[in-house]
Amino acid sequence: MPTQRRTIAPANRLVTLIALAVASALPSSAIAQVAHDIWITDGPVYGMTRDADTLYVGGFFSRVGPATGSALLYDPYTAEALVPWPAVAGNVNAVAADGAGGWYIGGSFTTVQGQPRNNLAHLDAHSRVTAWNPNANGPVNALLKLGATIYVGGGFTLVSGIARNGLAAVDTGGVVKAWNPVATGGAVYCLAASSAPGLTIYAGGAFSGAGIVGRSRAAAFDTTGAVLPWNPNSNGIVYSIAVSGGTVYLGGSFTTLNGATGRSYIAAADPSTGTVTSWNPGANSVVYAIATARGIVYAGGFFTTAGGQLRNYLAAIDSATGLATGWNPNPNANGYVRALALAGGTMYAGGKFTQIGGQARLHMAALDTLTGLATPWAPQPNDEVDAIGVGPTICAGGLFTSNGGVVRNNIAAIDLTTGDVTSWNPGADNLVESLVVSGGLVYAGGGFQNIGGQHRNYLAALDQVTGAATAWNPTVIGADVHAMVQSGSVLYIGGGFTTVGGLSRYRLAAIDTSTGVPTAWHPATNSAVFALALDAGVMYAGGTFTTIGPGPTSAVGDSARLELAAIDASSGAVLPWNPNLSGAGSFVNALAASGGLLYVGGIYSSIGGQSRKDLSALDLVTGLATGWNPNPSNEIKTIAADGGTIYVGGTFTSIGTNALIRNRVAALNAGTGAATAWDANAPGTVDALTAGGGLVSVGGVFTTIGNRPFAHVAVFTDGTAGVAPVTRAPIAQLEIAPNPSRGAASLRFRMPAAAAGEVAIYDLAGRRVRVLARGDFAAGDRRMSWDGRDASGRPVAPGLYFARVRAGALDLTAHVLRLK
Repeated sequence: MPTQRRTIAPANRLVTLIALAVASALPSSAIAQVAHDIWITDGPVYGMTRDADTLYVGGFFSRVGPATGSALLYDPYTAEALVPWPAVAGNVNAVAADGAGGWYIGGSFTTVQGQPRNNLAHLDAHSRVTAWNPNANGPVNALLKLGATIYVGGGFTLVSGIARNGLAAVDTGGVVKAWNPVATGGAVYCLAASSAPGLTIYAGGAFSGAGIVGRSRAAAFDTTGAVLPWNPNSNGIVYSIAVSGGTVYLGGSFTTLNGATGRSYIAAADPSTGTVTSWNPGANSVVYAIATARGIVYAGGFFTTAGGQLRNYLAAIDSATGLATGWNPNPNANGYVRALALAGGTMYAGGKFTQIGGQARLHMAALDTLTGLATPWAPQPNDEVDAIGVGPTICAGGLFTSNGGVVRNNIAAIDLTTGDVTSWNPGADNLVESLVVSGGLVYAGGGFQNIGGQHRNYLAALDQVTGAATAWNPTVIGADVHAMVQSGSVLYIGGGFTTVGGLSRYRLAAIDTSTGVPTAWHPATNSAVFALALDAGVMYAGGTFTTIGPGPTSAVGDSARLELAAIDASSGAVLPWNPNLSGAGSFVNALAASGGLLYVGGIYSSIGGQSRKDLSALDLVTGLATGWNPNPSNEIKTIAADGGTIYVGGTFTSIGTNALIRNRVAALNAGTGAATAWDANAPGTVDALTAGGGLVSVGGVFTTIGNRPFAHVAVFTDGTAGVAPVTRAPIAQLEIAPNPSRGAASLRFRMPAAAAGEVAIYDLAGRRVRVLARGDFAAGDRRMSWDGRDASGRPVAPGLYFARVRAGALDLTAHVLRLK
């Protein structure tokens, strides 16, 4: 696809814009509303706190980037992710070109670009979801387009409400065809076809039957859906099938075919009978993907030897001899390859790796088929790639949730006025679990030993502007800091530690925020503290402990307090307040004091003299449970109170006195305990919440939430009127943030109407440095990122650049100042 040439502005016009650019850099009032499309992390978020328009997040992640979803179309020359993003909420396992520049995608997803699409969808040539909607009720793992028919394989039982077990055929209008082979006993994972002597559809997977006959993990069908005699009879799952030169190649987890013939993970079979040929490369572990061309069989998987040679996860094998050729891209150890696609002299490989072909590449790369070296084409999906298709664009699908972004190790700050990550970058070497902002500092607690450029055991104070660790260093020893509460000049901490500042402090401590020296306050517990809440001079602590007493160490004779205790915040004396929590394997994860009550979340069956499952409200004076009883179906991990609403997160799937389905996060009426209409619907655990100012921030292990492709962190409007991502005022110009920048800069603009156009970066001489996007832009807010590199992938020199948007009647320009 040749690059379209466009005229660019004369240099003198760009130079005259410098004054406008400088003027636009002057401070302006913050936008009051928060962008709903905030950047996301590539790993779990366990702690968060909000300070004005900044959301601080901590967890176990390595990158932060835009929420693209799990399918992207890439420019075949620049590797730029094309807009609009498909925004798939879920995983994409399979892609197939539609022959007109668009793509069919299949996987385990619920929406595409905000439209309901269950596991099957179609994207047009401009990356927009179409009306095609066959609606499979289970995962789709394989797609094969032949003419006007799309063959579908997976783990479904219904397509468009019609019974189809694991295999189906749908036309380009979305109508299910009569073809109905019926795979039983397991899912279908791959499809391939041969046209000679007649059209044959080959299927592989985990199934044990096809139609009414037994077929162990591989079968063939004609165009009527009849099962053909072809029967390799595999003893393991078949993940990949490729047909070439009158031979059917199979890859998978098998070790024998034809009932007894030994074939380790890769084999070749006769296309009519399924009889195994003598070709026997013998990989030493699973083969997930196969592609063939010019007498070479390319195999990708989890193996480290194939064709008689050491080959990490990817090999080229001679189709005649079964021996590995010298081609050896050698992905990094502890990785694997899940997808392969050939286009001329280029092999596109996807999987889970960070280096391949002698270059750093995130999970996807283009490799020269002669040398095995990586080409300059370098997309940046943030997680595993499971499917690749080659057409006018390169379509990739998988487990990834973002593309590009920036490195942020376990701690980051997100600007809620733009949705983008800020330049603040302390970089922790292990997980961050708790965060507190106070007095221009961000206190971070967790399992790290280095953060903000300094050695800091489990606890640090970070400059809120630079991210550098201050000299404040209490030196926590023993184990993680799980919880923190700051009050005046004291920071209270709870966790699994045993020493603070050289003094014995068993799992609870109070530290002077000026000196970093522990105060005399030293109650001690016999096991971990996970949660703290302060109210009216009383510190409430929850965890797994069963006794608590005066420090410096826990000792015989300490007061019995089962997982929950009240302590005088000044003296450290254990108070008589004792809800006496109980239940098999009970513990407390979360505490929140609000409205004269203490809300307690965790795992337990009784508390405060009442039967209460995992969530309760306790009287702060008596310790007795109130009548408030939402009765969640499973564990509560986090609580945030906001006026008359109590937000909770965890692993539950139903909650409230009205027993509503609420997946892992809910808003509860503080008076009745009923679940409100707010329903964010997280398919994975919710570990962190903040609430206030009309916003609810949610963090955890989820990769989608609210049927949107937001992974691990999301921001919603509050629980008073259902779940609607917050929208911001219309954009009247080209906005760039952060600006100036050292890392990635986000460009945001509004398309008043759909139009073809281009977004590009220019230098002061008017030379185009990089095309960020080209094609048809849909109406509405658009956003993309520039990582400070030119079209060849090289970092640009520090200085002033210009971003320009030209689409239809729209012509916007803004400066971008790159710092060293």
